[in-house]
Formats: sequence, structure tokens, C-alpha cells
Amino acid sequence: MSSSVLFVWRHNNDFDSTLPVVHRMATCGAVDRVVVYVASAELLWADDFRIDVLRDLPNVEIFDVWSLVGGRLGAAMRALCHRSKMSRGPLRKLLPKLVARVVAASRWRDRLAEKLAALAPALVAFDWVDPSKTSDRKGPWGIAEIAAWARDHRRPTVALLHGLSLADFPAQPSVLSTTFTHLYTESEHHRAALIAKGYDPANLIVTGAPRFDPAWVALLDRVLAARGLTHGRKAGV
Repeated sequence: MSSSVLFVWRHNNDFDSTLPVVHRMATCGAVDRVVVYVASAELLWADDFRIDVLRDLPNVEIFDVWSLVGGRLGAAMRALCHRSKMSRGPLRKLLPKLVARVVAASRWRDRLAEKLAALAPALVAFDWVDPSKTSDRKGPWGIAEIAAWARDHRRPTVALLHGLSLADFPAQPSVLSTTFTHLYTESEHHRAALIAKGYDPANLIVTGAPRFDPAWVALLDRVLAARGLTHGRKAGV
């Protein structure tokens, strides 16, 4: 029986921190298929040079909220978001409202349910997100639905770190400590601090910061070289 893992991306920091995990999972032979769902219109993943590391991997699929909207409207909205960069120009205040209206008027929930049923992932990987606090009014879309599917189908869920922790640690365990099968963090220091606040040690796993792994940095260097880019500029400029 084939196995698959579903990763859920919300924002740019999730993309930055978990893309190396997605790549490793897709190339290590641990699972047959790796699928990524982009739940937010603000994450312009297709335009990012780093996505090149996944383009030629036959066992990787990426779909986004516009795939769930579907049809010409979904494709047009995806193109509009990418062209406007979601935060520039005269549409910067109107576009998020338009995005929310278009998504709300579509059958995105039904299509997501169909996708989950077909994919039936053995594991779902989120970032450190509270699914109960996601909002349909502005996105991201589908976090709560995917978490509920995993719970109802008894699939393990993990929360991957989406950056280095520079903020104060919580005063007590949050809903995250009971929502996910395991929480991944970047350091023994952070793990010890969370345990001191009452988090279950068995649920906390230290991974370091995958985006700073030397092998990952070297891979991105090769992607930059292939694109002829150096420090954000075209070579020779």
C-alpha cells in the first residue's frame, strides 16, 4: 500500500522553514508521495526560486486554495495575486477582500474533502498553528478542516517550527500541546523551557533549524547558480 504525507503551508515563514523538510521527505524514500497544500493566497510559492528544488521530483504535488476554487476563476485569481504581489499597488487593500469573497463563494470545502479522501495521508504536517483560530473571512483556508479530518481518521499530526524562537516562552501549555501528536522545535534550550512550563517531554522533538542545514544551503546555492542569480541580482549586473 502506498503512503503519503500532507504538508500545510500558510505563510512565507512556513515555506522558508519547512521546504527543506518537504524536499528531504520526498527524496529519502520514506514515503511514496509528498503533497503540499498552500492554504493562503498571500504565499506566492510558484514565483519563489527555491521551489525549483521540487519541480522535477515525480512524487511531489503542490496544490493551493485556488485549485480548490477551481476553473477559470481560480486560475485568474491566482494570476492576479501573483501579478500584484498581494501587497503592492492600488489593490493592496481591496485584493484581500476580493480574495475572501471569491473563496467563500466557491465549493472549496467540498473539493478539499474530496482531495483528502483521495489522498488519505498517513501523516499531516502543519506549522505551530492553532486550527481553531483560523478564519474563513481572510484565510488561511482549510486548516481546521484538515486537522478535523486527521483527528477523525486517527492520523498523526505534527507541528513543524516556522522560525527560530526569539519571543518569551508561554506561561503554561497552550492548545498546541494537545492538538498535535508531536511538536518540533529548534533547540534543546527551547525544549527544556517548554517542559519547564508543563509541556509533555514525550511530545517535543528537537530538529535544529532545517533551513540552515549545510546540505540545504548548498542545494540552494546550486539553484541560484542555475538561474544565474547572485545576491538577488542577475549575474554580470
